[in-house]
Amino acid sequence: MELSSGVKKIACVVIGAAFLIFGYQDYSKNKSLHKRGVAAVVEPISKYTERSRKGSTTYTAEFDFTTASGQKVHKSSSFPKAALDDFQAGKPVKVFYDERNPYEFVFEKDDPAWWPMLLGVAIAVGGLLLL
Repeated sequence: MELSSGVKKIACVVIGAAFLIFGYQDYSKNKSLHKRGVAAVVEPISKYTERSRKGSTTYTAEFDFTTASGQKVHKSSSFPKAALDDFQAGKPVKVFYDERNPYEFVFEKDDPAWWPMLLGVAIAVGGLLLL
């Protein structure tokens, strides 16, 4: 059974909107933590995992830092290449955390991603124009 052009267009708009919404939420959270988060320096890492896939590399490690109130935070998280370069050079690596939930943090050198929002717009507009 072949789907009608109208159904395909609606599906593209819904999928595109989902990418746009989730991308915006992630972008907004990242920007907010950079602006309003509390700064902390993570302890140096001794090991990390590197995964390469389709031209993109993801780095993951276990991170520890202490909040301004003295709470110890330990969490596995992905991190940007710039942070890896700083770790390898022995430089301090800064994060910004949510004071109410310090397990929500972003790295100082972690720029928020635009690609999910752009992909969402492309899917929605492409679906409307091409189908």
